[in-house]
Amino acid sequence: MKNLFSFFVFMLMSFCALTQPPQKMSYQAIIRNSNGALITNQNMDMRISILQGSSGGISVYVETQTTNTNSNGLVTLQIGMGTKIKGTMDSINWGNGPYFVKTETDPDGGVDYTITGTSELLSVPYALYTLKNPEKHFIGESFGGGIVFYVYDNGLHGLIAATANQTSEVYCKPDSIPFTTNGTRDGIGAGKFNTERIIASQMLAVVVYQLTYPHQAAPSPNNTAANVCANYQGGGFGDWYLPSKYELNLMYLNKQVVPGMLYEFYWSSTEYSHQYAWVQGFYAGVQEKHDKSMNKYIRAIRAF
Repeated sequence: MKNLFSFFVFMLMSFCALTQPPQKMSYQAIIRNSNGALITNQNMDMRISILQGSSGGISVYVETQTTNTNSNGLVTLQIGMGTKIKGTMDSINWGNGPYFVKTETDPDGGVDYTITGTSELLSVPYALYTLKNPEKHFIGESFGGGIVFYVYDNGLHGLIAATANQTSEVYCKPDSIPFTTNGTRDGIGAGKFNTERIIASQMLAVVVYQLTYPHQAAPSPNNTAANVCANYQGGGFGDWYLPSKYELNLMYLNKQVVPGMLYEFYWSSTEYSHQYAWVQGFYAGVQEKHDKSMNKYIRAIRAF
């Protein structure tokens, strides 16, 4: 007759520097023999099954492992890292439970499993659950320090606008520093690249100005559109940026969900030339190239 043993389980997700990290759960059990005595400092083989629906439900994953108990009869292993007999961990839909862990143990090493136990997973491993059931977002949702104004990949990814304009009006560059930033990219995510290029180019331009005019104070780029957006910390996030021409138009198309947008021109991060950059009108939706030294409104965004 197979004997029951006492055990406890805790789970966590273990990530490593891979594109698809292995899915595994840390598992601990206290092993006792038929007399209730601890089995200590002994090598043993175990078969671990994840059952769906009930303690006698169908097994959706099975593996075997060789392990050993310590001086307290405690065995520690990683479910998901053994020799796979059936299924895979990443194929389990953790949202379709309940699930149970069944362990079968041969204390002498082998496949004569004389000790068995089953326990319900009362708390599904959150990291595993979210991999199979990722959170989906929607336009108009308050999320990530702002308001979602665009989604793609069925709501898994998108763009977030800050809840207010960052300043009343701001220029794209100091008028006395003509330069080309090469921030000409357009499309989703392009604004982040452009913002970084603009800031780097502005800092270089200031250095060149100081070398060229050593007796004059160089104009500060700190209050330019790209810098103001990059320094914004809405919601505690530090990855805000000046949107690209394309991203800004997406915001215009859904401006009804973005609070505080004015019928004015807003700077994009997409450059037209050393003198001009693209702006977006929030009255009729027109996009034009304007002189970088002109004052326009700005609204920072971030991606998820």
